[in-house]
Amino acid sequence: MITIGFSPHRVEVLESMAREMEGHDLIILEEPPSEMLGEMLAGRMGVEEYVEELVPAFPLFTTNVCGLLRRLYGAGKRIEQVEPYLATLERIYGLLDDEGVPAETVCRLPEVSEVYSAESRATGALMNFYRKMGGGDFRAAVTACREFAHADAARLRLRARLRTEAISAGVRAGEYGGKIYVEAGYIHLALFVFLRRSLAEAVLNVRVRPRYLL
Repeated sequence: MITIGFSPHRVEVLESMAREMEGHDLIILEEPPSEMLGEMLAGRMGVEEYVEELVPAFPLFTTNVCGLLRRLYGAGKRIEQVEPYLATLERIYGLLDDEGVPAETVCRLPEVSEVYSAESRATGALMNFYRKMGGGDFRAAVTACREFAHADAARLRLRARLRTEAISAGVRAGEYGGKIYVEAGYIHLALFVFLRRSLAEAVLNVRVRPRYLL
């Protein structure tokens, strides 16, 4: 059984999240893989230090989740980070900023091109929307808003598909077993549809159920 826990990054959700996670053997976080997670879970790295390194958008929520994950890890739960889209995005930033690889080269690399293209389209559409909003043409602003909405939705579908492929591969290979809890934000509702379809097509007797924690 796979439970997808849909929730916002708010401390009000922590009690419900804890109850759901406690009933599962494997917890899959909506994060790109990081060696720091294992260090934090094992107590070799402090929670405050871990959160400072992450620089999260929701620091209070993240700090509380770390405490919860430590407790669950100590109780024998397996915790994994699976978020291929964000992992690829980190790779793109590393190539551009750290390694100085030109953008025209990065965008053609097979391992990152799909994510690069989705991010480029969505970001370009957003910038165009901002410009049109200040241009005094209401109809043009509405059109730009719709164009961004389509580009952003395409980006979210890709993110859900890549995550589905990674989780399904783990289930099919026997790497992910038992009761599995998958963390997901509310904007990733497509993950439920994609994951249920993928596992059904693989003829695996795995039930996928959504839980809306708030």
